Amino acid sequence: MSVAVTIDWAELTVRRVGRRLAVGVFVAPLLFAWVLLRRGYSPRARMLGFGWLAARMLIELELLAQFGWTLDRLAGLLG
Repeated sequence: MSVAVTIDWAELTVRRVGRRLAVGVFVAPLLFAWVLLRRGYSPRARMLGFGWLAARMLIELELLAQFGWTLDRLAGLLG
């Protein structure tokens, strides 16, 4: 009795977070963190990227609040 085994090598490849992607996630996480959802990136890389995205959003919202900007005022500027 023989069993045929097929291996999808694309699923087994591990992607490293390159220098450019790391800088992109650090500078503009809202744009670049989503790249980490592609196949091959580790759960640790995803947690760090999206954790930084959440932290940046909280920091920026806090800074806006300190300067008197509210979400209603921002929504008024956008449309």
